[in-house]
Amino acid sequence: MFADDTDLFVSGQSIDEVTAIANMCISKLNTWFLANKLSFRLDKTCFSVFGVHDDNARCTVQLRLGHMTLKHVNCCKYLGIIIDNDLTWLEHIDKVYNKILKFTSISYKICHILPYKVLVSIYYAFVHPHLLYGIEIYGNTHRIYLNKLMVLNNKLL
Repeated sequence: MFADDTDLFVSGQSIDEVTAIANMCISKLNTWFLANKLSFRLDKTCFSVFGVHDDNARCTVQLRLGHMTLKHVNCCKYLGIIIDNDLTWLEHIDKVYNKILKFTSISYKICHILPYKVLVSIYYAFVHPHLLYGIEIYGNTHRIYLNKLMVLNNKLL
């Protein structure tokens, strides 16, 4: 009854090939959606282009559904991980940093009140999962990008 998210990944040898394949797939998806009484939410539909180092070529990509042009974005969220079009993972690292930053003041306030074991449990319940989720993907970025997370984590520890 509900289609939460639909993601489409297309690859090819050239930007023109990828654009043609993507437009064809979007058209086929729309046909399937209509047959199953679903529809695109064009206001929420967007695309990113990965692996193209020429920003001019990246900007020439236009994906369409009928007469509507889909919105091009520099980063998108996929299964809770923010993927930027240069695959630097900076947006995702900033998101994780901001999520765990709020725990620093809380941890300073409670570190002298609660027993060590309770503090460890709190860390593993509220901080560690944010750092660990998707680490296999974003953890291979430049060490300098990860430095702010490592420093914050060390402060919390």
